[in-house]
Amino acid sequence: MESATAPGHPADAETVRREVLELVLDRIAADRPDPEAAGSLGAVELGLDSVDLLAVGKVIASRWGVELDVIDMLMFSSVDEMIDEITGRVAGGGTGS
Repeated sequence: MESATAPGHPADAETVRREVLELVLDRIAADRPDPEAAGSLGAVELGLDSVDLLAVGKVIASRWGVELDVIDMLMFSSVDEMIDEITGRVAGGGTGS
């Protein structure tokens, strides 16, 4: 599984966290939680469907070179857990899928 950051795209943990939360929240049509609260929720709790997760996954892959499929993203108990996996892979210590 490739995990190279796109050229010129910041990969520090805080930037990844902020941008992934923005991606996830942009897919929610209504009742958007506070970004910090959203991190503790899972994809299903946020109302994301497979189309939303496919879109989020494509952006994550293009920005950070981390490929997560829909099943991967549904398995995370929270968006924060998904972010930890992404930042771990970007740093070279991820588990892969």
